[in-house]
Amino acid sequence: MAKVGPGSRRLAAAEARDELSSILHEFAELGKPGDSIADRAVRLGIYNRDAGVLLPLADFERAVETEEILDDILLELSVAERLARGPGEWSSLEEVARELGLGLD
Repeated sequence: MAKVGPGSRRLAAAEARDELSSILHEFAELGKPGDSIADRAVRLGIYNRDAGVLLPLADFERAVETEEILDDILLELSVAERLARGPGEWSSLEEVARELGLGLD
């Protein structure tokens, strides 16, 4: 199980229903993302098991931006690695995408 951040909470489903409005008001007051996505997360559980997570929008948006940046870096590294191997023969765009680990769905 992932580490629970210092400011994060765990709530049972019934407790979360009762507190949802106040949690959302707290989240609405947060303008900047936290240091970690887990810091202000609220874990929701059933039967003493975590089943979901509520996050402030600022933290969620930072996580999405970070994921997009990491995807771009990985793509650049894959292209650089392929170019370093020298000229090769690619017969189609699908083959290029497949070799770079990209889906063309």
